[in-house]
Amino acid sequence: MNNRHQNHSAGLNFILPRAALLATAILWGTSLTFAKFAIDDVPTNTLLAWRFTIAAPITALIFYKKLKNLKLTDILIGFLGGTLLYTSYALQTFSINFTTPGRAAFLNATYCVFVPFLAYLIMRSKLDRFNIAASVCTFVGAGLIGMTGNAVTAIQGTSAVSVLTGDGIALISGILFALYIIMVGKYARKTDPILLTIVQFFTAAVEAWICSRALRETISAALDYKVISSVVYLAVVCTILALLLQNIGQKYTEPATAAILLSTESIFGLIFPACFGMEAITPLVIFGFALIFLATIISETKLKFLCRRQKRKDLE
Repeated sequence: MNNRHQNHSAGLNFILPRAALLATAILWGTSLTFAKFAIDDVPTNTLLAWRFTIAAPITALIFYKKLKNLKLTDILIGFLGGTLLYTSYALQTFSINFTTPGRAAFLNATYCVFVPFLAYLIMRSKLDRFNIAASVCTFVGAGLIGMTGNAVTAIQGTSAVSVLTGDGIALISGILFALYIIMVGKYARKTDPILLTIVQFFTAAVEAWICSRALRETISAALDYKVISSVVYLAVVCTILALLLQNIGQKYTEPATAAILLSTESIFGLIFPACFGMEAITPLVIFGFALIFLATIISETKLKFLCRRQKRKDLE
């Protein structure tokens, strides 16, 4: 009975963190679509300032009992994470001024390619052939998804040069997010993930307001229900819920595996804008889905199930 209970607990400890990371990817996949609804009227830093200003105090109020345990370590790690998070989000959000949400999601998802290698350089994490194969599959799959969305020349009122500029900004955002993934993976075990999230939100909010004021951003029109609801959704669902799930999930998951699971954001990042007519789903996109799913299987199982099957055949 004890062994059965231990096996059940071990299974939950394995499944639940990964489920949390997959849920995070789904929520993030919706974020650029809702950001696109607001970005025409609300500048990038102002949008992020509102997003994190709503998210930070709500999260602090929900978990106020934990604040008494806040230590200097939590503040320092949270500040570093919040700075990387804000910078990555700012570049990703800014990129959709020039490119489509699907392309931006694809290019941002390339962080999965950088994480294992940057983790090796920074943390000396083990880098094996499965990490490399999964990263390649994810990169190719996300490439098929992103590049078979709306053609560059079909984007209304946008030149090819402008779209490529947006693509480049989104790619830089992906690199910064890779550093964020590594930072959380390295330090999350040393702090409470909820405290870490709260400090990150406040850091991002302050930095967004500073940049908004420094750039003298102004709102271009009266805010309507669509813009306000998009901001609230981004703050509550895509920020509070998603990042709490991410920080909790990463606490019990290796950085490379977390990156692969989170990279499935690119799938949902295309599905949701496609529902609103912003992107098109083609056979190549479906093939891209399959490649990313294969990458997840490779990363999670190291293909051990094939070895077990071969052993059973040898025994027979």
